[in-house]
This record gives sequence, C-alpha cells and structure tokens, in this order.
Amino acid sequence: MSTVGAPEPHSSGSSNAIPCAIDSDDFPSAAKPSAVDVELRKPSPAKQGLPVGQDARPPSPEAENRPTGVGRFRLADLQIVRHFHLSWFAMVMGWGGTALVINGFPHAEGDFKTTLGIIATVVWVWDLVYCGLFLILLLLRVTLYPRDFWKMMKTNSFLFFGCVPMGIAVVGMGFVNFGPHIMSVDMANQAARAIFWIDIMLVIVSMTVPQLMMVMHQKHTFDSMPSLLLLPFVSCVVASALAGTIGPFMPSLSSQQNVNVAGYILWGAGIFTAASIIPVYLMRLVIHGFPPSALGNSVWVVLGPIGQGANAILMLGRNTGELLCTGQLCPGGMVTYGTCFCESAIPLSPLSSLGYAAPGITLLIGFAMWGLGLWWMFMASSASLYHIAKMRTLIRESSKLGKHLSEGCTHCTAPAAQDPPGAAEGDAGKAAAAAGPGAEADPLSMFNDNVVLPAPEKGMPFNLGWWGMVFPFVTLNMSTYQLYIDTQWEFFMWMGRIFAVFLVTVSCYIHVKTVMHVVTVSFWQKFASS
Repeated sequence: MSTVGAPEPHSSGSSNAIPCAIDSDDFPSAAKPSAVDVELRKPSPAKQGLPVGQDARPPSPEAENRPTGVGRFRLADLQIVRHFHLSWFAMVMGWGGTALVINGFPHAEGDFKTTLGIIATVVWVWDLVYCGLFLILLLLRVTLYPRDFWKMMKTNSFLFFGCVPMGIAVVGMGFVNFGPHIMSVDMANQAARAIFWIDIMLVIVSMTVPQLMMVMHQKHTFDSMPSLLLLPFVSCVVASALAGTIGPFMPSLSSQQNVNVAGYILWGAGIFTAASIIPVYLMRLVIHGFPPSALGNSVWVVLGPIGQGANAILMLGRNTGELLCTGQLCPGGMVTYGTCFCESAIPLSPLSSLGYAAPGITLLIGFAMWGLGLWWMFMASSASLYHIAKMRTLIRESSKLGKHLSEGCTHCTAPAAQDPPGAAEGDAGKAAAAAGPGAEADPLSMFNDNVVLPAPEKGMPFNLGWWGMVFPFVTLNMSTYQLYIDTQWEFFMWMGRIFAVFLVTVSCYIHVKTVMHVVTVSFWQKFASS
C-alpha cells in the first residue's frame, strides 16, 4: 500500500516526460530563473496524470497525523479491512479480562459489590461490541482479500491467531457472569455453552495451522525468538478455563462431567506444550537480553499460560469435587447420605478416586504455578521498566554516582598493581570501537568498564503489543482469586485486591492510549507497512 495521501508516480513511454518540479541548482548561477518562473514552469496536475486539486508534493508530517476523514484523507485510503491485524483481539482479551477482575473483587459486600457488578457489566458489554466488530473485520478481510491473508499466514503475524479463540473465550466467561444482568439466565447459559464449542473448534485450528506455518514457511532464529510463539498454545489453556467457568451451569450432570474432562484435556495440551517453549525463551533472555523497545511488553506473554493454567486447574479441581458430591463419579451414582463419599459397599473406581484426589492435587498445582507466576511477573516488569526512558536515565545516573564514589575511596584499600599508562584507556577504546558508533557504556557495568553496549532506545513506542501485558496479568489476578476461594486466607484476599487495583489502572491507561492513537492516520499506516 502506498503512503496515504502520496500520489502514484507518473510513468510515460516518451523521453520528453515533463518533470514534476524544476530545481534552481540545475541552472548556472548567472541564469537561474526567478521564483515566479519556476512556479510557472511547474506542470499542472492534469498534465501529471493527477486528479484536479491533488498536489504532486508529498504530504507534510502534520498532514499525516490528521484524524481520519479530515482534509484529503478518507477512510477508504486507510484500507482498514485489508490490513486488519489479528493483534486487535489482544484488546478484547485484556478489556474483557478487566471486567472479570472487577466483578470478582474479593470479599466485596453490599453496595460496593453492587457498584462493582454494574461497572464490570458495562465494561463487558463494551468488550462484546469490540469482539463483534473485530470478528466482522476479520471475516471481511478473509473474504475480500484472501491472497493478502494467505501471505500474512506465512509470516510471524499469524501467531496472533491464538488471540482470536482467547478473546472469544473471555467473552464466553462474561456470559456466565454478566449475561443474567441483561438477559434471562437460561439464554445467557445457552450462549456461553455455544461459545464454548465454537471456541473448541477455533482452538483446534490454533493448535495446528500456525504450527504448520511455523515449520513450513516462517523463519525463526534463537536470538530473535519471540514470546508470541506461545499464543497458539495458550488458547488451549484459556479454553480450559472457560470449561471450568461454564461447567457448573451445564443442564445435566453428565454434560457437566464431559465439559470438565474436556477442560482437563485442554489444560494438558496447552500447558505442556507451552512448558516446552518457556525454558527456551528464558535462555534466550539470558543470552541475548531483553527484546527491543517495540517489543518491550512481550515478555508478559509468558505469564499468560502460567497464570491461566493455575486459574483453570483450580476451577476444574473444585468442579470435580462437586461432581463427586452429586454421585456422578460414583459407581451406580450413589453417595452416603449427608457426605461426599461413595457408598462403601461399592468398590472404589478410578473415576471416583479422581473425585477424592483432584481438589487437593489441583490446589497444590495452583500454589506452585502461582509462585512461578509471581517470579515471572518480576521479570516482565523489569523488561517494561528497562525500556522506559526516564528509568534508563535514572539507572545511568545512579551508576555514575556509584562509580565516582568508588573511585573517590581508592585510598581506603591497599594499592593494586598499576597497569602501564594508557592501558585502561586503550582497552576501553578497543571495546568502544568494537561496539560501533553510537554506543555507550552499560549503566549496570560499573564493575566492568570494558563492557560496552548499544545506546538505549528512547522509550517504548505505543503499539497494540501494550495489551500483551494486560491479559497475562489478568490471569495471575484470577488465579489469586481462586486460591482465596479455596483457602479463605486473608493473604490471597489482599494480594487479589492489590493486583486488581493495579490492573484496572494499567488497563484503563492503555485503553485511553489506544483511543488516542486510533484517530490518527499514522497509526493505521503502520499496519499497511507491516
């Protein structure tokens, strides 16, 4: 796609083609034409093959940032449908997950709980509109521009397809929690069940087609390995969380059992495939450092399968225990009156033993995954802060101060063997020369002056990847809620509250940033050039 507002180059088979403009430097200094002559010699738009009123000059930077529909820019020029990107569904995941976090705020009571429920319902309906709009745009792109979509499938951008079933799954969870506020309970549960089976079909596509494209068409290297490789697999884990959410609302015990078993299968398929990628990605961070600033928030993606895995397995384990209490897992469907134990006269079966063991085992797994999620949240937060310009400046100034203090106290220790004059400067110069122009000392290398790294980039530019930090943090927050439900420990209650306040703040900030950029032409041009 050509630059918005720039004319197509005029081609002519004649050698006497009229130039678009005359440069005064092409004339001898004694015979340079006046400004009036130059202006008169400029061909008219009609002679250049341009529509009347269209200027041959490229648009100014100010014109490129005009809101859509202003001046000569039209909505059709942006080709939003043709360049619609799958990463928009990350916004559906994050905004819908924010509604779930608000609604599940731990230990909320009375009017406060009612107010949170109303706010969460509004946010979810808002997210439902986003999801419907993006699905329409995706279907239009596939239908109207199938060749372009096929080309995109051969690139790394197709990894974002995993966001489609995940966004739909989050909307399905909302039908269980918020649907009864705007429709009948039966209709809301039916919608959630329908979305679950639709999501299963999309997950099957997400777990197969992107992987084939990765192997057959895409090129990946270890030093540039993206965390986006996890997205197709995380869709399985999110679908298992949807199974845990809608399970208790199934119309019969047998269907509830089937959905619960499907949730375990989805959980295993997603978690164990993601578990094979996470250690490799961690080693990539250790060897090659954090991703560049444009992908600074991508480290958060790894938190997604960890947090959602804990959230899903805790719900599935709890549902399994409830199924045992109904007798569904007992041979003959009989339990001792007033208890959750199968009748002692009937031999214990593997299925009924699962009902006894699952709640405890899944709670243990939830504890372990929650701890791992906390550690990765530290890593992801460090990656985001690393690319903030002010934070980099603070680190550099702090390291310089520490270096000056250490140099000022050299008399406190015994003098070490002195290097030949100029040796230190020579080594530093060689390191700087090897790093190339524009390099500066690493701010964290005060104890190794020979380590020279490229100069830090200025801040982290906004893109849809910022939403990549919202939903993973949603999953950790939801797993914290589940641990509080199972244990009733105040520690998890307060951790859930702290996480919720932070998440809502970040989510609203990113949402505002998104709206501010959506109304600029330059934002949409990035999709056309990608």
